Amino acid sequence: MAGVGDFIRLYEEVPGVAGHIDVRIKEVEGKYKVRISITQSPRFFEISLKNRRVDEVPIVTARICGVCSMAHLLGSVIALEKALGIDMGEKVMKLRKLIEVVGIIQNNFVHVLVALPDYLGYRNLVELAKAEPAIVKKFLKLNTEVLKVYGNIAGRFTHTHVIDVAYQGKLVTRYDLEKASKILASVSKEAAGLVSELASKWRDINFEDPAHNYLTVNTPDYPIIGEEIATSEGEAVDVMRYKEVIHEEEVEYSNAKHCTYRGKPFFVGSRARLLRNYSDVSKEVGDYLSQLKLNLSNPFDNVKAQLIEAHYLTLVAEREFADLASAVGSGIRLYDLSKLKGSGEAASAVEAPRGLLIHHYNVRNGRVVAANIITPTAMNSKHIEVCCEVLINKLKSEGISRLDDL
Repeated sequence: MAGVGDFIRLYEEVPGVAGHIDVRIKEVEGKYKVRISITQSPRFFEISLKNRRVDEVPIVTARICGVCSMAHLLGSVIALEKALGIDMGEKVMKLRKLIEVVGIIQNNFVHVLVALPDYLGYRNLVELAKAEPAIVKKFLKLNTEVLKVYGNIAGRFTHTHVIDVAYQGKLVTRYDLEKASKILASVSKEAAGLVSELASKWRDINFEDPAHNYLTVNTPDYPIIGEEIATSEGEAVDVMRYKEVIHEEEVEYSNAKHCTYRGKPFFVGSRARLLRNYSDVSKEVGDYLSQLKLNLSNPFDNVKAQLIEAHYLTLVAEREFADLASAVGSGIRLYDLSKLKGSGEAASAVEAPRGLLIHHYNVRNGRVVAANIITPTAMNSKHIEVCCEVLINKLKSEGISRLDDL
């Protein structure tokens, strides 16, 4: 029997979504303290990159995360190209951005589906599929259609081999781009209907974020890939100065670092991106924001934010694929300068599905001599810990024993 001052293990893993986590609660002088531990084994990616050729590095970093391998691939490729002074041109960079947009759309749909039982009152996805088979089938159809787009423009979904440093290994034709636009037009209509259907079924969990700071990529349009980091205080920071705003700290109880924004917990991801671009998003999908009653100051509404973001990005990508198709002529050609050698240092800022991702490299004679990678998991960990602590103490003070009653 655990006594006062002892840590209590609540969950060893959260198997509904990728990842391994421990949540531990400790009572200290009548208040509860929480520790969030990422328990996946450390893999030492940054050390393993040392002395590797630059064209080898993206293939390795893509393995950091299977479901967001493209974000790591692009983050690595873009930072290394900047370090070597390589310019791939506007059309290739637009294509890369759209590939990452499609990846976010797909990942959001899947994550909403696996999280949905908690918000519709079911114990797991099996129960949801039995009670609401039409909803599950719609999500699966959306996933299938988005993966078709991905395959046409980027090859295989996980660990694609067609993008590398100064390398475009797939001929993407005008027809491919036009087809992507047409498929996404259909997906956006399906997604809109799904938002409306779920609005009446969603069970809200009321909770106010105790730590409102967030970071995203800073761009004039919706943040995906950029040269700056945007803060919730309206500041734009060059990505090479990321250490001025993001502090990484090793914690003894977790295999992931904890990050703070100038000493304060912060969050990244769909909710942060929507907050950063709320005006533009609300102009286009304002009705759906209202239907879902999206509250961006509530961390539990991040799942709603993912659904809204996926719908919004299908509309954006539909237009941008059509625009790119009109601009490329016959298509985006194969390109290979990957054997170039050089020296330099650079960092990139890319939005992975779960949020801001930083890749930073120092290159000498075509080989990496130092690397630093900050993942959304590291950035979100401290924020999740703080939110859990506030939530549990709120439950205690209000005499609530079940999350359903919150």
